[in-house]
Order: sequence, then structure tokens, then C-alpha cells
Amino acid sequence: ELNARSAHFSKVQGVNAMIRRGPLGVVLCLGPYNYPLNETFSLLIPALIMGNPVIFKPAKHGVLLISPLLEAFRSSFPAGAINIVYGRGRGVASPIM
Repeated sequence: ELNARSAHFSKVQGVNAMIRRGPLGVVLCLGPYNYPLNETFSLLIPALIMGNPVIFKPAKHGVLLISPLLEAFRSSFPAGAINIVYGRGRGVASPIM
């Protein structure tokens, strides 16, 4: 439904393009150590708005900031919408990608 309402052709600088908005699949969000809350939500919110399930790996030093939000995630989203993985980025993110 989202794609049907918003799909349209546009011409910008002589290039024709069709814009489609819809879920594409699972999104991996790696939380950065600097500005962990702001950067996390700038990745997480657009993915959820488009209907994509998210695998979120918080930064090693930002876990205490994210911890209070886990309960809000649990109560606000259906099971499987946001999945949280802990561990070192190199060890956890590489197999997922």
C-alpha cells in the first residue's frame, strides 16, 4: 500500500527515475560510540517506518544509555521488529553481514 501511493516517476536534471518506498529486508544498525543515542535513532527510526525488521548492535560504551530503552522497545513494537545483539563489532557484525 505504501509503495502504491508513493510510487511515481520524476525527472531531475534530465534523468528519469521511479521512486518506490517499501520494506526491503532486515536492516543491521551498528550503534556508534560517539553520539550513541542520536546516531542510533537516525538509523533505527527510518528502517522501522518503512516496515523493515532491525538487528541493532549497540556500541560497547553506549550500552548503559540504550538499556532503559529496551523496555520501551519491548512494549512498543511487535516481537521480532527490533532484535538486539551484544558483543564486539568485529565478532558479531561480520557473520550477520
